[in-house]
Amino acid sequence: MDVRKDSIYRFISAGEATFVIPVYQRNYDWKRDNCLQLFNDVINLTATHKTHFIGTICYKSHGRNDFVIIDGQQRLTSIMLMMKAIYDICDDEKLRKKINDRYLINDYSKYSDGGKKLKLKPIKKDESVFDKLMGTEKAYLSEIFSVEEKVTNIFKNYELFIELTQKEVARGKSLDDIEDAVEGLEIVEICLTDENPQVIFESLNSTGLGLTNTDLLRNYLLMSLAYKDQEVLYQNYWMRIEELIKSENMEQFLVDYLILKRKSNDLTENGKKAKITSKNLYYAFRKQFRQIDGNAKDQVESLFIDMRKYAEIYKHFLYDESTVYQNLSPVDKKLYELFYNLGSKNASILILFIYEKMDKGELSEEIFIELLDICISFAFRSKVCNWSGFSAQFSALTVQKLDVPTEDFKILFWKAITSGRGRYAFPSDRNFIDALVYGNVYQSLRSAGSKYLLYTLEKNLPHSKELPPYSSGSVEHILPRTLNDEWKKYLKEQGDSENYEKYTQTLGNLTLTNYNSELSNNFFESKKEEYAKSNYAYTNELSDITSWISTDIEARGKRMADAAVKIWKLDNEYTATTIDTGETYTLFSDLPSFLGQKPATVSVLGEEKQIKSWVDFLKFATDKFYEEDPKIFLELLSYDNFPGKKAVISRTNEGMKKSYEVGKDNLFINTNYDTVDLLRIIKCIAEYYDKATDSSWSEDIWFTIRRN
Repeated sequence: MDVRKDSIYRFISAGEATFVIPVYQRNYDWKRDNCLQLFNDVINLTATHKTHFIGTICYKSHGRNDFVIIDGQQRLTSIMLMMKAIYDICDDEKLRKKINDRYLINDYSKYSDGGKKLKLKPIKKDESVFDKLMGTEKAYLSEIFSVEEKVTNIFKNYELFIELTQKEVARGKSLDDIEDAVEGLEIVEICLTDENPQVIFESLNSTGLGLTNTDLLRNYLLMSLAYKDQEVLYQNYWMRIEELIKSENMEQFLVDYLILKRKSNDLTENGKKAKITSKNLYYAFRKQFRQIDGNAKDQVESLFIDMRKYAEIYKHFLYDESTVYQNLSPVDKKLYELFYNLGSKNASILILFIYEKMDKGELSEEIFIELLDICISFAFRSKVCNWSGFSAQFSALTVQKLDVPTEDFKILFWKAITSGRGRYAFPSDRNFIDALVYGNVYQSLRSAGSKYLLYTLEKNLPHSKELPPYSSGSVEHILPRTLNDEWKKYLKEQGDSENYEKYTQTLGNLTLTNYNSELSNNFFESKKEEYAKSNYAYTNELSDITSWISTDIEARGKRMADAAVKIWKLDNEYTATTIDTGETYTLFSDLPSFLGQKPATVSVLGEEKQIKSWVDFLKFATDKFYEEDPKIFLELLSYDNFPGKKAVISRTNEGMKKSYEVGKDNLFINTNYDTVDLLRIIKCIAEYYDKATDSSWSEDIWFTIRRN
């Protein structure tokens, strides 16, 4: 390794070298702020006439005159763009020739854009714009560059340097002064000889200079190969993968690919347990494929072939607002539903596995579509119930269960996807219906998810041919979220005011319209006139209903929920049966397994009580412990080990959406938690009392589950 301090001017202008940006490097991606900083450094030097250090440029000689840039391409490219800007503004032929010969052109280069031979050969994606820019006079730029080319970083930064330079000239700076100042930019020049370029590259970039894990990974796989092999592998595989799935999706694709290959999301990093994410992708990938020593072209090519195969599948998971649903194949329509409508990106690990089986002919397209329907049902039911659904680890574990010989893959698939417990369980019909009828559906699904739910219900009705296009509908709250005086008066007269918040966000109160803004908060009778004109069946039939209170909302919700369980199906044969209604459970049971269940009888401090909800359980438990010893209960005000370190008990209920007043000491307990956290809070209180009184009350608390 040869290391020396040098000026950027001498480095670029010396000898007959061409600076080659190897294919494994990232695109030129300096933004406006980076270029502003560089230009301001130059302008400051025009006043001080000193030198300024701008970083390291590391390279390895390839042949006689090619310097392959290992690190420093961003600043090297930016310097050349700045000098091209000065060249184009300048009308002094002597200065133009100086800039041209020293910074831009190398007549001895073996690379040519068809006209000029340039000192810099960028990567493929930047090359055409860079070459065109360098070979064109400023006066003709607007004529020959396309809209797409003008939004590249190369073109935008060139125009920025033009703008900045012209402003300095207008302030009295000469172009000679600016060019002289550029010569004051200093670098550390590192020429590698026998060193491993990847090791050097990682050392230079260990402080985080904006490289993504994908950049590092691409460099790791390609950098130490022969230059010719780098080009072949990059163009045949890596570039093809980026074309298939777009560069912005590369990181997530590589995370999913790695988890699929490992069949696990678990990772040990620096002696600690971790999950594979984009943040540790580079470390995890190198650990998984450690047999690649950086010189084995065949090993790298074999890996790239496999990655490209999965990228061909992965492209079917990527959709946006420009996707035309009607033009999709039957398989892609299901994938669109899963990945775009439901946003179940973590399902991609599992779908990659079963899609490959279809590609190999091990599954028919018909069976594959049925499996996708199962995934859609699982994802959507979980979303409605606020359960975990697909996670990267759940998908990986499901792949483990499926990667065995079987005569009936569909049966095996049902068993695998319904094997989760607690938050990862496949919600039962009862869980799903209860969440739709009584849960905050709109809050759980938001506008887009609620629209998907309502439109799918409409689409599955017998007479849905006249259904308006998906894009034209919007979600309407029949009973508005903000009540006007007429609604308030009506609900009060019906004795239904207290149920307003409970039912507003439920399925029964949601409908599709094409004129949401017109209906706004109107009273029900005026809305019915518009509902009568609707082509949505569930909306149209509202015009025949005479009242709209909680009982009407609940009845409509139940009818729609009964239809929903037939669309988003769960085969009853695979319904989880881990909860026994005849058994008693304790606070040391698997608490997540009680999600979607309701308590029947509880026992706290030896007293039994029949209750209807988990909140009732918390209220009963806090009352019992407060009665047992109020002083100990007061100590819980400063207890900081509740779930999520939350302030569960307070002197005020300000900021609590739902609360319960305990005892006579102006104490409030927050009750706005899910099943698991409510049980954990009870457990925390009981264990605190155990420690304070040297007892075992927490072990004696038990409860039973109500039959559905």
